[in-house]
Amino acid sequence: MTATVQEFSARVARIEAQTGYVRPAAWGLGLAHLSTVDPAVGAGRRILDTWFPVVNREENYGAAAVLAEAAGLMGAGVAYLGTEQLDAARAAFGAFRNDGKRHANIDALDALAAAIARPREIGGVALPRAIVLVKIADLALKPADAHDVYLRLHLLSHRKAKPNGQNLDGVAGLLSNVAWTSQGPVDADDLERLRLLAVAHGGPFTVNSVDKFPRMADYVVPAGVRLANAAQVRLGAHLADGTTVMPGGFVNFNAGTLVKSTVECRLDAQPATPEAP
Repeated sequence: MTATVQEFSARVARIEAQTGYVRPAAWGLGLAHLSTVDPAVGAGRRILDTWFPVVNREENYGAAAVLAEAAGLMGAGVAYLGTEQLDAARAAFGAFRNDGKRHANIDALDALAAAIARPREIGGVALPRAIVLVKIADLALKPADAHDVYLRLHLLSHRKAKPNGQNLDGVAGLLSNVAWTSQGPVDADDLERLRLLAVAHGGPFTVNSVDKFPRMADYVVPAGVRLANAAQVRLGAHLADGTTVMPGGFVNFNAGTLVKSTVECRLDAQPATPEAP
């Protein structure tokens, strides 16, 4: 029997009242690509990237609580969700499935559950992926891992954080060097093996870049922007509605525009303006 909205609200209140529960400042449910190279990090693998179809900042606390309960993540941090946990989370939102409204986090949960059910392969080799729940207690704290970093970069490109509006200290050191290819991200250390396998199976294999930061447009395309060359805008760029990035423009992470603009130069992060004494 499907729970009612009132029962859902009571469940959320019960979860949030538990000792140790942290209501997040920012959170998201994401799809992570993992490496086959280093079996010592993440869910047994090195983290290549994490895509968050929806990012939440100081909002949607009920969905966060229900997902946290399913994942067993009462505090801040990262949890990996298996099939059983995903099914439990999807069932918890039954009261909202036929109400005629769009629920972005439920749509993301359903889509990611469907995606993870299909294996990702290059040249017949299965490449690991995972569904992760990331909860950040305070954006003023340093990122804890690559999943945390990717959530903060998404916040910027979704315009839910402004440049210098959160702590990004040490982000490069938390990210892996990744080959961004026509078949998705692969570990740079495993690139030539996977290229050879792809070619052997007759598939196209193009390397767009080898870097720690991907193109923003592969993860987020904010409304009202024009990108003459998507490779010139990194994930974590903040582009205001009405921004055009011309062929000669480049926008780095934690940089960008706050009003309608035309970018014809390089924009890099600037240190926050110190407060007056």
